[in-house]
Amino acid sequence: MIGQPEVEKELLSRLERKPVRYGEKVVSILETETGVTVATDLGRAVRGKYAIAADGARSTVRSVLNISFTGTKPEMVWMVLDTFIDTDFPVCSEIITFQLNGQSRVSWIPRERGMARFYVLLEGETTQERAENSIREHLAPYRVDFVKTEWFSTFDVRERIASTFVSNQGAGRIILAGDAAHVHSVNGGQGLNTGIADAFALSWRVITAIKCKQLAPGAVLDLIRSYDTERRQVAQGVIDVAARLVRDTVHTAKQYVATIEKNAGYITGKEASSLCVIARF
Repeated sequence: MIGQPEVEKELLSRLERKPVRYGEKVVSILETETGVTVATDLGRAVRGKYAIAADGARSTVRSVLNISFTGTKPEMVWMVLDTFIDTDFPVCSEIITFQLNGQSRVSWIPRERGMARFYVLLEGETTQERAENSIREHLAPYRVDFVKTEWFSTFDVRERIASTFVSNQGAGRIILAGDAAHVHSVNGGQGLNTGIADAFALSWRVITAIKCKQLAPGAVLDLIRSYDTERRQVAQGVIDVAARLVRDTVHTAKQYVATIEKNAGYITGKEASSLCVIARF
């Protein structure tokens, strides 16, 4: 398993060779038949033939274009810890789901450098101390000490998809990608993967639209809109699988792992391998 930080590090190293600007926010975006103009909070106006809005779940571009972002919001708040631990628990190299009192509220994912990622589902106050106490409770009677926590965060589950991924009030020159187009729970680990696949599916279409002079304007627009058709189906599939996984966390560990194994081919592109199930009653 290659962790997201490693992937991001590689992507950033490639971006260093290109003129990438940071620290600017989009304040407005205007589409015409021939291009797009983006205005930033630093007073700059950027003109291009296309604009790809990869500006996240709270996308300014999506809001400016009045593209609806609808879906469901289960009442679940998760805590995430990237941490180094000292434990006498018999670690395996696969995802470990812990069961306590008939529910699976703690998962442990081995990461690079010996790091452990924990997902913890709790009600009430969302603090690192409560998350660590829950992990200790689920691992009991084994000992676990938290040596160094590099990252702690919380997130509430949202499952939403934009009504269109391509601007529908112009020539299709503004296109949504990644979290700006669709969001889901982290269960299944498909967030970054889906965003990168969006970029791949979109990049060749935009390059073709710009460079292939033989294409009629109508054919260009059809090509760009085909991105919506292709990626919407994938995004909805990811949302559906992640939704089943996150809801099964409040069931038994056996049910949760069964859901993972049932969808393992979709998640990884490979057959399911053995998963560790630690059940306490």
